[in-house]
Amino acid sequence: MMHFQLIRRSESVGVQTSRSHSFALRYLIIAVMIQCGISRPCMVIAETIEAFTEPYRRIDVSASEMGVIDSLLVKEGDTVHQQQRLGKLDDAVLRASLAVAKAAKESTGTRLNAEAEQRMREQHVKSYRALQSQGNATRRELDQAELELQQSVARLQSVREDLELRQLEYERVEHQIQQRQIISPINGVVVAINKNVGELVSPTDPAVMHIVQLDSLRAVYSVPRLDSARFNTNDVVSLDI
Repeated sequence: MMHFQLIRRSESVGVQTSRSHSFALRYLIIAVMIQCGISRPCMVIAETIEAFTEPYRRIDVSASEMGVIDSLLVKEGDTVHQQQRLGKLDDAVLRASLAVAKAAKESTGTRLNAEAEQRMREQHVKSYRALQSQGNATRRELDQAELELQQSVARLQSVREDLELRQLEYERVEHQIQQRQIISPINGVVVAINKNVGELVSPTDPAVMHIVQLDSLRAVYSVPRLDSARFNTNDVVSLDI
């Protein structure tokens, strides 16, 4: 069995960040190859390999809609958390629409009038039934009262459905306002901000800022060609950095 061990020798103490989004940690690593046989001692081969680490993920954060940036709540180098609000697009028109939708859904005059009319029609039907049983009302008068009751029930149902639609419209505008928020999709660090307050976020240029995830890192290095020839598919390799 082959065991491949990497031992860290030195590392830089800084992190490079810039508008070009470079981000790397440089390492000098000693590669130690140990080959052990049953009838012969272990052989150790050491050499230096240059390697880099890079963020586990790099996210281009953008707004879900087109618009002008109204505010930014973070700056380059800030640590952010998942679902944290980073900024927002201008939503003045939507907030005005939300106020209108709220007033419409809270309007109760039409519903109260329809409920009162239904109660009155119910009372009319009850009275005509009593009069008909006494021979003081005709069947036609009772049928007319029942028809008017059905019409009042339908009007009240229509009013209730209209209020439900107004509630849904209010919720739709709320969601539209929420979509104009710029939200962090991950825990990470802001490494670059592409746009300032007042700039347009368009479909052709949607990225507002860049966030990298640093709680885990990717190690990138190349095994020398001569050493890689010693490996076969499914060999067990252990790394210790």
